[in-house]
Amino acid sequence: MALYGNFTGNEIIDYYNNFRPIDVEFLDELKSYFKVDLTLKIKALSTGNRKQVGLLLALASKPSLLILDEPTTGLDPLMTAEFHKVIKNLKKQGITIFLSSHDLSEVQAVCDRVGIIKEGKMILVENVEELKSKFMQHVKITFKNGNLPSIDDLGSLPSVISTKKINEETFILQVKEDVNDLLKLITNYSIHRISIEDATLEEIFL
Repeated sequence: MALYGNFTGNEIIDYYNNFRPIDVEFLDELKSYFKVDLTLKIKALSTGNRKQVGLLLALASKPSLLILDEPTTGLDPLMTAEFHKVIKNLKKQGITIFLSSHDLSEVQAVCDRVGIIKEGKMILVENVEELKSKFMQHVKITFKNGNLPSIDDLGSLPSVISTKKINEETFILQVKEDVNDLLKLITNYSIHRISIEDATLEEIFL
């Protein structure tokens, strides 16, 4: 968003208010998230702070539909986390948000549904959690009392893509699709702990 360099943050908010009325109460709430000094001129602000002013302007009218393209580029990690809080708050209020981002961890953090575009074509649109569950999972298994399968036994299972032995009794496996064969095998041994994590969106995309 292009901003007038000689305007202060407050002046540019007042200026934009002439074209799209601002929800003053919501603007005050947004200011509690974004810590930019609105008394300074835009040209005196850092790139990240200018981005914060732009986000304030985009959000302050509390639109029913919000389209954001790489909204957190230039923001530091703290401000990115605060922005994610704002987006989640808007979602709870029923506002529809389209977010375009190359940061797939960000998409995973704030989006309910994801669309993947490859070579200019939309190849997939699905609920984030359902999409992750259909792809590779990470399984960490810790056995006990020395009663455990060999790494070759685990690696030979059709559902297991890769195996890694962390210590004498702990394995990390990458598995895909039906894991019944894995569960059937490990129930023959003494299991201390097992945890399963879905693939990240970045892993799915790659």
